[in-house]
Amino acid sequence: MSEQLNRDLSYGAVPRYLSNYLTVISAYAYGVRVPDDIDAGGIGADDIDAIFKALANPARRDVITRLAYGPATTSALAGPLDMSLAAVVQHLQHLESADLVVSRKVGRVRVHELRQDGLLRLERWSASRRNRYEARLDRLGEVVAALTATDSTDQTDDEKGPR
Repeated sequence: MSEQLNRDLSYGAVPRYLSNYLTVISAYAYGVRVPDDIDAGGIGADDIDAIFKALANPARRDVITRLAYGPATTSALAGPLDMSLAAVVQHLQHLESADLVVSRKVGRVRVHELRQDGLLRLERWSASRRNRYEARLDRLGEVVAALTATDSTDQTDDEKGPR
C-alpha cells in the first residue's frame, strides 16, 4: 500500500460512500437484527443479516476500507492489521460468504477485490428504510404544524376575551 493510503487509514479517512454503511454496521454490532417481516427493498433478511454480521467486526471493516482503494493481496491486507495471516484469511472468508469480497488466484498469490454489488444491496436496504422514515417524519411534521395552527387559533380567541 502506498504511504499516503496508510496515512489516510491511520487518521480514519474513509471513502465517502462507505461512511454511511459503517455507521449502520456499527449499530448492528450492538445486537440490532433485521426483522424478517420488514420489506428490505427486495433483499432477503438473511442476506442483510449476513452482510451486517460480516461487517460487525472492526477488522473486517478495515479490510473493506482498504479494498475500497483497489484490489489487494492477502499479505498486503494483513500487513497493517495487528493479527496473524491466518486470522486475516478467516476474516476474508466471512466477507466472501456475505458476497462483499471476491478473491482470485493470480500465480502464487490470492488477490481480493471489493464486490460493489454487495454494497449496493446494502444501499438499497438502507434507502428503503430511509424513504419509509422520511415519509413518517413528513407526516409528523404535518401533524405538528396542524396542532401549532390550532393552538395559535385558540390563543387569538382567548385574547379577544368574552363577548
